[in-house]
Amino acid sequence: LIEAGDGDIPAILRHYGIDIDKVWDGLIAAIAHVPRNLRGKPALSPQLATVMQDAWARTASDTEDATVRSGNLLQAIVDAPHVLRAQNAWPLLSISSAQIERLLPRLAHRSCENAPEEPDAEVIESASAAQSEAPAATPAAPETRVAQHKTDADALARFAIDLTDKARNGQIDPVFGRDREIQQMVDVLAR
Repeated sequence: LIEAGDGDIPAILRHYGIDIDKVWDGLIAAIAHVPRNLRGKPALSPQLATVMQDAWARTASDTEDATVRSGNLLQAIVDAPHVLRAQNAWPLLSISSAQIERLLPRLAHRSCENAPEEPDAEVIESASAAQSEAPAATPAAPETRVAQHKTDADALARFAIDLTDKARNGQIDPVFGRDREIQQMVDVLAR
């Protein structure tokens, strides 16, 4: 989030005169000490899940926007300082949650973390034309459906992989998702 450069966290750090490079180096040093040979499945720590939930709850209660911004995550970390294990990144905690909250509205129009744009008027007009040609029993206004569809598509494109499209283009390994069959074959061959 710091590396993005034009997101909320770098803007907050610059505004309060905190050395971004020092915080960055502290985080990198902490990551360097993390064990690299895990024997189990990787999982999110409960502390990270709690911070993310707190940030989402703060966003949902304070604004009408459903997008959690990095500034909200920083607020959640500041409110729960025990989750920040990187000793050299503690300058992040020198900012209060109230200071961040006052600064976030000013960052909203300058940050790269802005919410997705509203649909174009042309898209809404074409949806309206299609709506007028459709039967009268269709629910919801076309603008609402178009905006909702665009938001859903943006979220899916950002956070998901379209496996159907990859399969259609022949980009998926034929044994993908066939763990049970592979394990059965290994058991038979091992006998």
